[in-house]
Amino acid sequence: MSTNGIDEISKNKTDMSMLEFLQKRAEAGRVRLHMPGHNGRALTGAFWEELFKIDVTELPDTDDLHSPCGMIARSQERAAALWGAKRSFYLVGSSTAGILAGVLAAAESGTVILARNCHKSVYSACDVARVRKSFIMPRVDRESGIFLSVTPEQVRDAIRREKGRASLVVITSPTYEGVISDTAGIARVCREEGVPLMVDEAHGAHLAIGAHGGVFGGSAVRSGADIVIQSLHKTLPSPTQTGIAHFCSENSALEKRFVRMLEVVQSSSPSYILMAGIDACVRLMEERGNELMRSWKMLVSDARKELGKLKNVRVFGGADGVFMTDPTKICLIVPDGEEYARRLSDDGIDCEFALGRTVLLYTGAGTDKNDLCRAAETLKKLDRVNIPPVNDVPFPGILPRRARSGADNTFSVSDLVSPEGVLGSAGRVSPCYVWTYPPGIPLLCPGERLDKALAAWLAECVRAGVKLSIRAE
Repeated sequence: MSTNGIDEISKNKTDMSMLEFLQKRAEAGRVRLHMPGHNGRALTGAFWEELFKIDVTELPDTDDLHSPCGMIARSQERAAALWGAKRSFYLVGSSTAGILAGVLAAAESGTVILARNCHKSVYSACDVARVRKSFIMPRVDRESGIFLSVTPEQVRDAIRREKGRASLVVITSPTYEGVISDTAGIARVCREEGVPLMVDEAHGAHLAIGAHGGVFGGSAVRSGADIVIQSLHKTLPSPTQTGIAHFCSENSALEKRFVRMLEVVQSSSPSYILMAGIDACVRLMEERGNELMRSWKMLVSDARKELGKLKNVRVFGGADGVFMTDPTKICLIVPDGEEYARRLSDDGIDCEFALGRTVLLYTGAGTDKNDLCRAAETLKKLDRVNIPPVNDVPFPGILPRRARSGADNTFSVSDLVSPEGVLGSAGRVSPCYVWTYPPGIPLLCPGERLDKALAAWLAECVRAGVKLSIRAE
């Protein structure tokens, strides 16, 4: 190797993964008089030794996420080709960063039309951008409280209701529970009406992977959406906090603003460890994506069939009001979700989410047959036990509407700490956002009236020990 240790590495780095490049760079024995402050030495303990060796900063040969022209640029180009986007951008702040950039880029003025079941990060982005929010209300499965698909007709009606004021449409597809909307139909409506579409596909980075547009299908990337935001870490083998933003339209003005906003909202010192993790995921999907997706699809299909035989369990799937579902989210309707989750935990099985009558088994590309077999065995045991159904308070069919607020009809945040306080707040106006996390969908927004149906449901959550998350606008 040459004296400075870099020339020889650089010769072959075009096809070298980011991880391999960073490892070889660490082996070169260079003196590190630059950030980060550990300087490649794990003063905090042996566990961090290998990580710190490859944890570097922007240097002449390590490229710059905010102005990439080297290995980061090449890796992002590979990602765009893999998913079928015009351009792809790595996110080290996960989907939240991409959603914030998208809203800021598209909604410089006017109104953002968003599905009412969007994640709290979309609401936060609208508040930061200081734009007006206008809602599309998807239908709700009353038994489970699961939001169903947004339809193209709902989007068209919402845009026309704004009479030219709409600057962006945002929907979530797939949802936390795996409900997919007709993104191609919605994108077509948005193009006809002249309003950009951003899809929060945080839970669906896997949908477009594989031959013929994806083994699972249903991705918005190839469906005509302008911006698609994905969290790689949710379903694919990539570190927590890693995501990717796909720009898919020919709107060059929007593209320029989006690139500028990504630089504004993301760290000026992005983690090379996280970016190397994204690059490794992209390369794995290039090489084995089709094989891994097919194996995963078969695995969850078998598991869903097996669980569908249980007498006390309903596997949520296709239903009236659902355009398509992502089968990797195994959402179970059971007598008592939290009791089922507790008993699964007692058997060493951690489920993603449990509330009311719902339990979510969230699978990923790394899930193996033994994982699902163990869960199935516990669920079969539970099927032979008489578990009383949880107090059956149905989720409201529609979330609240805005109302005139004032000191005389606005409830206090402190009213939400007890079931009695929640029930006593019915009919009054909320001063804050209220949600359960996960999934992080605001159940109340500032200025919305808490009706009796939602108050009864929230009171039951509080009675069951569910902590309500609260945030002012």
